[in-house]
Amino acid sequence: MRKSTAKYNWLKRGLNPADFEKAWAAYCNSTNCEWCNNKYKSSRDKQMDHCHDFHHFRNILCHMCNKWRRNSAFISNHWNTQKNKYKYEIHVRRNGKSILCTNRNTLEEAEQVLLEFKINNDFYFPFWINENWDL
Repeated sequence: MRKSTAKYNWLKRGLNPADFEKAWAAYCNSTNCEWCNNKYKSSRDKQMDHCHDFHHFRNILCHMCNKWRRNSAFISNHWNTQKNKYKYEIHVRRNGKSILCTNRNTLEEAEQVLLEFKINNDFYFPFWINENWDL
């Protein structure tokens, strides 16, 4: 992939422009997926992964690991214009299908709902947007 093409595509998909050079260097130097450590099958298998909420670069992953990351659970916040405050939206997806989607007023409430869902459904979350969470 040419640098100009990558820049156009990655910025269009939401990558923070300040992270482009870091992402490009990682992309050029990557021979194996940063999660599964498998060698890339082709140049199309090598993908840039970024946070869709905060737009920062995370990893260079193979197609399957990037797909798993998209099919995980996450909490995002959005501004509720009717009530003039933030709402925390909880999403859990499995195989690309939404199996839990709800809103809470505080981040603590949202984390509690996600934890209860995990316990009650014996659900394994392989990856988290905020990888510091210990759920």
